[in-house]
Amino acid sequence: MDGTTRATRDPVGRRQAIVEAAAELIVENGINDLTHRKVAAQAAVPLGSTTHYFASLEELKAAALEWLGQRTDEDLSAIGRDLAASDDWVGTLAGLFHEYLTDPERVRADTAFYVASMDNPRLRSIATRWPEGLQEILAPYTDPLTARAIGAYADGACIHAMLRGSPPDVGDLLAILTRLTQTKDA
Repeated sequence: MDGTTRATRDPVGRRQAIVEAAAELIVENGINDLTHRKVAAQAAVPLGSTTHYFASLEELKAAALEWLGQRTDEDLSAIGRDLAASDDWVGTLAGLFHEYLTDPERVRADTAFYVASMDNPRLRSIATRWPEGLQEILAPYTDPLTARAIGAYADGACIHAMLRGSPPDVGDLLAILTRLTQTKDA
């Protein structure tokens, strides 16, 4: 039995294949270039399958972005575990940011969230998962204002990496995070 036959008998699997194909295309080409036809080709399913499972292209985009958002949640959980195991949370965070920002797929996915939420305000909750989740993770290490500043900086660093094709230097990330986390005595 080949994969196509199996997918026909597995509607949940076929729907998931369509969602993942849409997510891949969003990451590769951006959200505005997505079409049912391109998703069907990427998922190796008949064109009618995409419209069977997703009544509109907006619904398909939302499902793909939600799936990418789940990957963001997994990344945030890993960051939380790494920070908890570290004696130098700022240095660890700088290294993790650098690692994250050197992955073009992740950077394009995050930028797709920003663009999608501009076009569809209902998707803002997906776009804000990263900075809000990061703020929660940083709560044991710093105050809320500093955590928000780090989240905002992380968003800006992501856009920087997307526009320039490379992340900020890890030393620069460490220096900026160190400055953000320093408190001045009154």
